[in-house]
Parts: sequence; structure tokens; C-alpha cells
Amino acid sequence: MSEETHRGMLGETMCAAAATSSACVFTNPMEVVKTRMQMQGELVARNQTTKVYRNALHCFYRVTVDEGLRGIQSGLKAGIVYQVLSVADQTVRCWPLKPHTVLYW
Repeated sequence: MSEETHRGMLGETMCAAAATSSACVFTNPMEVVKTRMQMQGELVARNQTTKVYRNALHCFYRVTVDEGLRGIQSGLKAGIVYQVLSVADQTVRCWPLKPHTVLYW
């Protein structure tokens, strides 16, 4: 038996949730910058604000300097909750199919 079958469904879910949560910590700043840049574009198009960020790197810099770590990681808790629930749902749905899959590596 492989090591993977010994973990069980709960172990698989916990490992996958830890992996996606870790990835979320590193990708969340990019999501914050993307959202800020999109909102700026929409508001400038409506003439409701002036342009604050020149590009994505400037946006990242400004948010980090002005708001600190909390600003650049805003929405992290919601992102992690979303990822954990998504992994749990996916594991529950796909676990019964696992014995019927063929691994090619």
C-alpha cells in the first residue's frame, strides 16, 4: 500500500487545506494589488477620483508603506476560509472515485 492511502480522507483534506492556505498567504498581495488597480481604473473612467497608482509595483509599494502588512494582506482570512471549504468540498466529492483512478507516474 502506498503512503497516500494510510492518511485517509481527513488526512488528505488537512494536507490539501494546509497547502492551499500556504499558497493563499503568498498570492493574496497580488490579489489586493489587482483589485486596487481595477477599482482605480473604474473610478478614473467615471471621473470620480484621480489616478493614485502608476502601475502594479507602485501600487504594491504604496499599499505596503501606507497601510503596512495588514493592508497588503487584507482579505487573507476570507481567502483562507474559502480555500479550506473548497478543498473540503472537493475531497468529499472526489474521495469515492479515488480507487477507480489510474496514476500514470
